[in-house]
Amino acid sequence: MKVYKNGQFDEKDGCVLALGSFDALHSAHTELIKKTIIEAKKRGVRAGVHMFFQRIEKVIFPNNEYKSIYTNEQRVKYIEEIGADFVYFENFDVQFMNMSASDFAKMLKDKFDVKCVVAGFDYTFGRKGEGDAALLCEYGAMLGFDVVIVDALERGGEVISSTKIREFISEGNVLSVNDFLGREYSLSGKVVHDRGVGREMGLPTANIQISEDVLLLKNGVYAAYTIIDEKKYPCVVNIGVRPTFELSKMSVEAHIIDFDKDLYDENITIYFLCRMRDEKKFSSKEDLVNQISADIGKSKALFLQKKP
Repeated sequence: MKVYKNGQFDEKDGCVLALGSFDALHSAHTELIKKTIIEAKKRGVRAGVHMFFQRIEKVIFPNNEYKSIYTNEQRVKYIEEIGADFVYFENFDVQFMNMSASDFAKMLKDKFDVKCVVAGFDYTFGRKGEGDAALLCEYGAMLGFDVVIVDALERGGEVISSTKIREFISEGNVLSVNDFLGREYSLSGKVVHDRGVGREMGLPTANIQISEDVLLLKNGVYAAYTIIDEKKYPCVVNIGVRPTFELSKMSVEAHIIDFDKDLYDENITIYFLCRMRDEKKFSSKEDLVNQISADIGKSKALFLQKKP
């Protein structure tokens, strides 16, 4: 799959383009991209995904802090797995923010030579979101491209949305996050050196450096797994400040069960299964070790239930 950045685009003979922010790449996004691929095959052209380098809210409300669910690298990986031919990263800046709805529609035709665009039922575009799905259909008819609007996708009577997934993440509700995403929620980062306390207790951990732009699950202890050399290993993951050791810095620390090799400076991905308990302060290291041993047993059992 090809990735275009910084305004570069060299595709010829037209394309079908999925439109959206695709921050969460949840189940509804997946269906939208699959529909884009189907429409592209009908027309004998390539299927692409148009999205932004950054959360657009960071430009619209620069004084507020906004976290993303995935890094751009993770989003590209998942879009490639779905089967798109290319991703185009648009730079959402002040100039783009002030583009009129009509100019945006013309850009789709002139720059991408779209034969068809696919968007969600709640898609908006142009300055202050002045364009909606109905207006996009009108512009398509005027400019000569088809428009396919994808209906809402629900789980348990609730519309799947990135906003709702962020709520679940902040609550630590992994089961609902995974249900709405259509995959296990994951965090990726480099394994970095830390204090080495876990190894001293006979429970070595991988301290994972996560991008500051990524939204973390609520502080707590989670059952998860990772994949190393094509083999899956269950994990116990602590997200928080490790109060037993009176630390204050947020960390993501994984004890990889039945694994004791050096992972320093390697990038790993942790896939989350469920939240097991709150983070808490223990009166002694012995109490902490006993609790982690119990966590290991529970995580192993959950992993075995999940493992095909």
